[in-house]
Amino acid sequence: MPDHEPTPDQTQSHPPKNLSSSAEAETTTPPRRQQWFTTPEPIKRLFNHFPLKTLLANDLPIHAANYRDYHTLHLFTTPEDAHHGLPSFNPTCLKWQAYMKFQGLDLRTIPSNNHASPTGALPFILPPSTHNDVIPTLPISPPRFQKWVREKRRGHDEPVNMRYEAYMAMIEHRIRDAWEEEEEEEEEEEEEEALRLTPFDQMKLYTLYLEPRNLKSVAAPLYINTASSSLLVRLTLTRQLRLAAQSELLKRGPVIDPQALFTGAEAAFAALSTLLGDDENFFGADMPGLFDASVFAYTNLLLEEEMEWEEGTMRRMVMKHGNLVKHRRRIYREYFWGA
Repeated sequence: MPDHEPTPDQTQSHPPKNLSSSAEAETTTPPRRQQWFTTPEPIKRLFNHFPLKTLLANDLPIHAANYRDYHTLHLFTTPEDAHHGLPSFNPTCLKWQAYMKFQGLDLRTIPSNNHASPTGALPFILPPSTHNDVIPTLPISPPRFQKWVREKRRGHDEPVNMRYEAYMAMIEHRIRDAWEEEEEEEEEEEEEEALRLTPFDQMKLYTLYLEPRNLKSVAAPLYINTASSSLLVRLTLTRQLRLAAQSELLKRGPVIDPQALFTGAEAAFAALSTLLGDDENFFGADMPGLFDASVFAYTNLLLEEEMEWEEGTMRRMVMKHGNLVKHRRRIYREYFWGA
């Protein structure tokens, strides 16, 4: 095919051979460009029967009522636990569930999963909606939770200092690895995040998905078996979760060393115990805040007997520190007991 269109002069100086006129040429031999872009007839008939369709963005869960006079917090939980307002079995969800309770917000918990979330991740909040709303209420995701709480209830500000930030980073990354999962980002941001993962992050990933006994006793019943009754789907999902966990951990080194992960998590729990000391709340605050919720999200799940950890190394780590055990027990009784 030529790189450029022929000029009028070129067309006139080289008339088609064996044809009586240029008009006849146009009727008997279509231009090459037209032939090139003509859809083959079988394909055309196929698309006539099955036209292409642009899919809309994910809708809100079907159980999210169009009009409601209460806030709903959508998270990983069971229908029974949601009905009673009991803690989520997912650390990220439980962190924000506890924080909302600390702030005195009356949110109705709704069982959900990542596929039902408009953002593809949990948790998220749906504010109240009425018939008078001109613009439908939009879900609120975790990055906006604290700002939303301050606007609604003027929640107390978290302490802002270098020590707070360092310990918060340790919780959100160091313990989480020795446990699990988050949202997709650009490749460079993923690599940067991988370097920030703390021992809690690493142990979370390892303990939940790569430790075979806990994969069977905890991850499978909570995250895999509830997704589908199909054995093939469950096996596929199990493989995907394990590969994702391995991929995250291998971003920090050529091999996955369980002993190094456990050592890092144990040091993190010891540091938290020292930080808490004899206080009821971290940093000597009058009431628990986001940092307390972040610690509780792990200590409660590790100490909760119904979680049925078959490999209990991390559970034993927490039980070594009486003040962390007491901190978890007090928060559960004050904010979740008889909820």
